[in-house]
Amino acid sequence: MKKPVLIVAALLLLAIALVSCKSEEPAPDGGKVRLALVENGLPKYVVVRGVIANRTEVDAAIKLRKALNEAYGVEFELSTDWIKPGTKEAQYEILVGKTERQASKDALESLGSGSFVIKSDGDKIVIVGNTPKGTAAAVDYFIEHYISMEATKLSPVKNLLYNGSYREPSTIYVIAKGMANRTGFWETDVVRLYTCLQGLLNRRYAEGNSNFLIYQDFDESDQFWLSYMMGPGKTFEGFDVVTLSTPKELWDFLMPYIKEHGIILWDPEVPATSNVASTICGVEGYLPVKYDDAPGSLYNFLIDSGVEVKMSLVGMFTGEPGTIIPGTNIESSGSKKCDAYLWALEKYMDRCSSKHIAYALDGAGTVPTNIIYQKAEGTDSRYNQIPSHDYYVYHKMFFFDLTPTKVQAPCDDPDQPKNTDRNTLELILETMYERANGEMVQLLGFPPWWMKYTTFRGHSNVEPVQLEWAFTQLITAYNCVKEADAAHPAWMSNGSFYTQYKLSHETYANNRPKEKLTFDESKVYWTIYLGDYDSSAWLKKHVANFWDDSARGTLPLNWAFNPNLSDRVPMVWDYVMENLSENDYIISGDSGAGYVFPSALVDSSLRKLPSAADAWVAYNVPYFKKFNLDIVGFIINGTNPITEEVMDMYNKIAPVGSMHNDGSKRLTIYKGVPYLYLQNGIDPTGADTPQIMYDFIRSNLAQGINFAAFRTICRSPSEIAKCVSEFEKYAESKDKKHDYVYVDIYTLFDLIKQSGQGKIIG
Repeated sequence: MKKPVLIVAALLLLAIALVSCKSEEPAPDGGKVRLALVENGLPKYVVVRGVIANRTEVDAAIKLRKALNEAYGVEFELSTDWIKPGTKEAQYEILVGKTERQASKDALESLGSGSFVIKSDGDKIVIVGNTPKGTAAAVDYFIEHYISMEATKLSPVKNLLYNGSYREPSTIYVIAKGMANRTGFWETDVVRLYTCLQGLLNRRYAEGNSNFLIYQDFDESDQFWLSYMMGPGKTFEGFDVVTLSTPKELWDFLMPYIKEHGIILWDPEVPATSNVASTICGVEGYLPVKYDDAPGSLYNFLIDSGVEVKMSLVGMFTGEPGTIIPGTNIESSGSKKCDAYLWALEKYMDRCSSKHIAYALDGAGTVPTNIIYQKAEGTDSRYNQIPSHDYYVYHKMFFFDLTPTKVQAPCDDPDQPKNTDRNTLELILETMYERANGEMVQLLGFPPWWMKYTTFRGHSNVEPVQLEWAFTQLITAYNCVKEADAAHPAWMSNGSFYTQYKLSHETYANNRPKEKLTFDESKVYWTIYLGDYDSSAWLKKHVANFWDDSARGTLPLNWAFNPNLSDRVPMVWDYVMENLSENDYIISGDSGAGYVFPSALVDSSLRKLPSAADAWVAYNVPYFKKFNLDIVGFIINGTNPITEEVMDMYNKIAPVGSMHNDGSKRLTIYKGVPYLYLQNGIDPTGADTPQIMYDFIRSNLAQGINFAAFRTICRSPSEIAKCVSEFEKYAESKDKKHDYVYVDIYTLFDLIKQSGQGKIIG
């Protein structure tokens, strides 16, 4: 009686074996079987796909049919789920993807995200995923495990079940170029809304809580960089791309997320509240929207769409002296503008990033009744720096817009008590210093000279450079290092996307000269600095254009790229370092790994706080090591002298040498490291430029210095090549005693050390 029991047990084991395991376990029979899909030497099953199947599912069905033909040596039929009137569906079918067969529908209903199923009751084999790509993954699994040539015998098709999972390819949703202008609302309002949402959703992706990213086809380089980042071996290779090319597509996609987050209303009568709203957006997730109850406004559209107002700043700040700022114990500063920032400082600063802070234009330039808007050179989202907000929101930055100068009351708040802007700004910076424990803080942005506070639009008697330098000296004194989002472009789209890009290497090789020259006092050695790339926006824009210039590689070019920009536009660094010619030399720009006035880091007369020399060196060294940098192309120090304390710092950061803007020190060798004055701002295409350069070199020669360097700003290799050629011709015609030799900056510094010229210290 034991034999029948054994037979029953064997049959039971076989039945169990024919039911595959869940998740990613292998198929039965050692992981691979060959199903009995033929009978009497002929195909028993027909491969069926949906008549309106997705292209991916069509390709999967074709791939399966081809694999079946090869595995069984017969021709399987591939058909669709359409049934001719008066006929019946085939009894035995392999259903690929979504079809009208009930077996397909039942299987599809059971699937969750990122899953597929292979199942059969004997007559119908269902192979389907929750998406077309899931179906393709299921077909691949079926081919590998269920029609394997490694199996020596055929297994019956009965009680077949395999639940599998696959990695759903991530999707990049691209907001088409000019989309905001097609929505029918204020362009600045729409860009602010979806740019801040972009920062939130891209942060969600970075935290592993979604499988899609938002990208804006905003400027002329965005398509270039997206294509590069999706290339072979790059971070976004294989991602799906869906372009939102109509307002309906835009709102259909974004509205569920807008409703999820809700909105915070900012007060157009107090434009500073737009920055407060953006700060709150990064922390709470509420999307900033200008309160505007006019018919056809974005605000009304969102309310009519069922979007909830989570918070309102409208009418909240009065600036009445002697009153208390709402919700605090702080006495009003006497300024609506500054009260808004003081409120945000108390309520939200401790929940914002301790490593980043954002100087962003407030909403004044987007409100038609405001004097800033009325006098502006431009009022679109670019001029108002709004495309940068995604990166700021992504990092939960504290937003502000305050003037650092004490010369005049700010044009956007002329009646405030004296120096209220400045005092509020110092309080914000002091708070950031304390939160960062004295480490360097990255400040994104720039004093908006093109919109406010200066002579440019007649708002003040303060010159733009005067504003820039006052601000830079102040923030440096609080250990802030600036990434200069300065005009123009004063904005950068997609920072929250670009920062997701993974650099290809931990460290990179950089060029060094292959030949060494010997100093000859009958020669003048000179070079050109290609700056000022202390802004991610400038780097992103100009590299995309200049790297294809036919003149690049034909002469030495000293590219001044600040390495801290690799945080925000890492893909640019990959592209640059992959495509260096032998004549491209990468150095840093202003004033190392970010724009500071180094004297304000160490000079006790310029700062209230302890010296930040060690913090500044520690901040620079990792960036310089990553990209193999050892030269600072331009130390900007305002009107402050380049002192031994400053050079002590830079000897550790840039041991090959540095250039600077202290005209009183044309050439110094400090403890073996050259420091050369950089002649500021030549126009390489100017008719009088050769003479200007020649006169400067003659002034150096008069001081016994056979060396010179000239600064250019965002100029192409072709323009530099023309400048070099034109100057050489001019110099030869003027000076018969010297040869003028254009060299790279490494050779220049080496020749300086050979020469023994300049003031030698240490």
